[in-house]
Amino acid sequence: MLLSKQTISKPFTKERMPNRIAIFTDLDGTLIRHEDYSFAPVKSLLRKLQFKHIPVVLASSKTRAEIEHYRREMKLADPFIVENGGAIVIPNNYFETRYLRRHQAHVRSYADSSCVELGRPYAELVQALNEIQAETQVPLIGFHEMDLDQIIQHTGLDRRQARLAARREYDEPFLIPGDPTPGTVRKVRQQATRQGFRVVKGGRFYHLTGKSNKGRAVRILIQLYRMAHQIQVFIGLGDSENDLSLLQNVTVPILMAKSDGTFDATILRRMPGVKRALAGPAGGSRSSAHFFANRQHDPFHQATQFSKVAIPAKNAAPFCESLGSGDAFSGGAFDLSRLHPGGRRRSPVPGVFNRRHRAG
Repeated sequence: MLLSKQTISKPFTKERMPNRIAIFTDLDGTLIRHEDYSFAPVKSLLRKLQFKHIPVVLASSKTRAEIEHYRREMKLADPFIVENGGAIVIPNNYFETRYLRRHQAHVRSYADSSCVELGRPYAELVQALNEIQAETQVPLIGFHEMDLDQIIQHTGLDRRQARLAARREYDEPFLIPGDPTPGTVRKVRQQATRQGFRVVKGGRFYHLTGKSNKGRAVRILIQLYRMAHQIQVFIGLGDSENDLSLLQNVTVPILMAKSDGTFDATILRRMPGVKRALAGPAGGSRSSAHFFANRQHDPFHQATQFSKVAIPAKNAAPFCESLGSGDAFSGGAFDLSRLHPGGRRRSPVPGVFNRRHRAG
């Protein structure tokens, strides 16, 4: 896989990431609109994040080919997570080679990137889906069975994007026709588990994967960012069940509303205290992309009401001082909007964020 010249990054240094913040975000329904796949409302925000050298890591159920298209359009140069955590693609020179050695057994090298493979091969997933259907007697329609017109029908993609979506490697989307009952879905999930696989729900499809998920990929990247760039604040954005593990593994999880204004019930049940962000200005489109389009909802403005992290009082002063903003701590929370743009080069306080629970 060749990354475009537009997105190939120069070697990153601590000085190029002075705010010590990184963002992990889903695509569909979070950074791009669910209805038309547009990211126009967040273009200015993405420019601002790039100017401040804040990494934006895309984490999606989409294929490498699909995400690479969006990275070109968004002019992003950071790593990305494909097919619900099936792999992490890291541009060359982004992290020093020594930091990747522990993952060497899973790394596939390309001319301009390294791919840390975490998922099961696609052929195994297709075979497993067929076996699950046979064992449960529940009709399932896998992505591999759909022709281009059917993919377009079920996704709303144009023909070019549909072709990119069909280039799957680690994740098999599928449909359960009709309106399946919770019992039917549970039956499919349980059979998948017995066979050593997982089923998660996305915005449009169920997804059959191996034991990998977005959370495992996020944990690996967080470890790399901490070691290589001393980043300590990790914001996570998602709207669907397949984003649960992502949100459980970041410092600041934010659950975005779906296009109808509701929130994912599974995430609310598993993370009752998660920050929630209503999408869109009052009376306008409720697409979650609009949440960031509004200036007052910019992470460097009042949107930080959703992005505050409780920090023990005894750790507050040294932690904020290490980030170069002594006044970023107020009222028992860390306010991202008050970070000094330069930051100071002091060691972060270890263990401040280790309180959050983890997901596999």
